[in-house]
Amino acid sequence: MPEAMSLAEFTAATTPLTAAQRAAIIDRALVQFGHTDAVHRLRALRSCVRHLTDERAFHRELAAVHRAQGQTYLLPEPYASRFAYLPFRLERTATSEYLVTKVVAGYAAVRPGAQVTHWNGTPIGWAVALIGTQAYDRTPARGLDSLTLRPLMTWLPPGEDTVAMTYLSPEGSTHSLRVPWRVGEIPAPATPRQDIDLDADARLRARKLLFRPDVVAAEGGHTAARLDKPVAVADGDIPTHMPGVLRARVVGRIGHLRIYTFHVRDPAALHTEIDRLLALLPPTTAIDVRGAGGTLDTPHILIDDHAEDLLTRRDVLGDNEDLLAQLNTGTSATANSP
Repeated sequence: MPEAMSLAEFTAATTPLTAAQRAAIIDRALVQFGHTDAVHRLRALRSCVRHLTDERAFHRELAAVHRAQGQTYLLPEPYASRFAYLPFRLERTATSEYLVTKVVAGYAAVRPGAQVTHWNGTPIGWAVALIGTQAYDRTPARGLDSLTLRPLMTWLPPGEDTVAMTYLSPEGSTHSLRVPWRVGEIPAPATPRQDIDLDADARLRARKLLFRPDVVAAEGGHTAARLDKPVAVADGDIPTHMPGVLRARVVGRIGHLRIYTFHVRDPAALHTEIDRLLALLPPTTAIDVRGAGGTLDTPHILIDDHAEDLLTRRDVLGDNEDLLAQLNTGTSATANSP
């Protein structure tokens, strides 16, 4: 992946906005929220732009104004094209354990399977809930993802340079680890559309860069590209023309089609490829659209962001323990474009 720098290095290298640039950002917000109760707050901020010395405080106030209006504040460059990350991913199991499920290639300080118990001294479940309140949708899922990855277009840079975590190794021993935040350049989106979940789309591109550089290579560096020749990027997968968008496989007797995003250059080509893959999968197939920023009208089993209870229903997925186990640990939701 491209070279990254520490958060401390990024902060030191960032040139603060000028007073004129800050005023222009506030003026755009005044146009956007001109008939709301945000006007007084924005005018107060504008009156002191020449005296502000804290860049974070400026962006924090604008983010709060947007959040109060149900909107997401989009940070300008140099934040917009970058993301802050820790070199692993956490996911929650059906039994509310928080496991390290993926690590960046070459990172050996913690292994997949480690169970995190505390985050900066706070019990992990409470830490997830706290960060979730800062997300625009205020969901625990977004909070959990934001513990280790934050697109700087939609999130302020972390307030701390490093994170201290306590975890149990797969063997059960307790360890403490301090991990520095890193900042990398995020791959460009598939299209310049703004009417999508920009935060979720940026996360998908960042995770793919971190954990599946083979998929990035298969796409030739073009986000959500359609390839002329179908490829399988994992053993047992059905080859697909869109390896950064779709993953199809058979687990036991049930088909599993993972749709990572609906944000593609050619939506018609995406639906054509979905139909092609479904024709190759068993009649009983689960379609997994968690985090994809959309849904499908389908007769198949649909697993979406509200379907957590579905993942343990034997009447829906039968006795396919392999698929149930993978869905419940999140591994199937992230195995291709993490």
